[in-house]
Amino acid sequence: MVDSSLEVLPDIHKKKLSPFLQTFKQTNETIRREFLGEEDAGPAVTIRSVRELKGAGIQFEPAKGGIKELKFKEGTCQFFLPVIRLDENSEVIMRNLMAYESLTRPTYLIFSRYVEIMRAIIDKPEDVNLLVDKEIIKTKFSNKVVADLFNGMSTSLRPTDTPELETEIKKINAKFERSRWLQDAVTKYVYSSWKILTVIAALSFLVLTAVQTYCSIYACSSRSASNFGKLHAADSDYGLRRGKSAGHRDDALGRLNPACTHFV
Repeated sequence: MVDSSLEVLPDIHKKKLSPFLQTFKQTNETIRREFLGEEDAGPAVTIRSVRELKGAGIQFEPAKGGIKELKFKEGTCQFFLPVIRLDENSEVIMRNLMAYESLTRPTYLIFSRYVEIMRAIIDKPEDVNLLVDKEIIKTKFSNKVVADLFNGMSTSLRPTDTPELETEIKKINAKFERSRWLQDAVTKYVYSSWKILTVIAALSFLVLTAVQTYCSIYACSSRSASNFGKLHAADSDYGLRRGKSAGHRDDALGRLNPACTHFV
């Protein structure tokens, strides 16, 4: 059932033990419900699904170790989960392990807490698919079968002291909330700014189109060219008049001063 990262079961012959283990399923549920005060309920762990966590930038990786190696590295945003193998006996074995743990270590239900975490992060077959791709879950079952397996597991409503897991859950939730706040801010401010820029661009396009249409109707370009030609002709006339005035002035000076005229 499990990989080396979850060394809780010996290597057993699945087909031989399947009927034997199945007989304990109902007894296990009765013990948990009647004597331990536990019942089936929603996920006792507050954590988002695999798809939501991945959308927040959290990457899933297989851990090299057991349940206590379930870690979240904030620097790299990597969530390390122990590798688990699932077969046709897995559900019964997991239920019996949870019942055994409740009877022997009622204040330290670390395996039950692990199952609750898996139940919480696996909401749909798509969540299972992501974990299978990362080789965190190894099985021949379909994604839907695995999702139904974890979603059908009973959860512990009793208080349990598993600080190593609780700390990692808090860090993951904090990372998710920060990412969601950033996404909301981008959606609120950046997208709204793009809308304003789009409106400005549309108005500018309309104004330019109107100007172009007006000029095509009233020939703004030819009118501007004729005005420019008139202005250029006026400047030329003004230059000629100035030249003639200067010539007359020089002639007058020459008549007044014959010496200057001689040297020139």
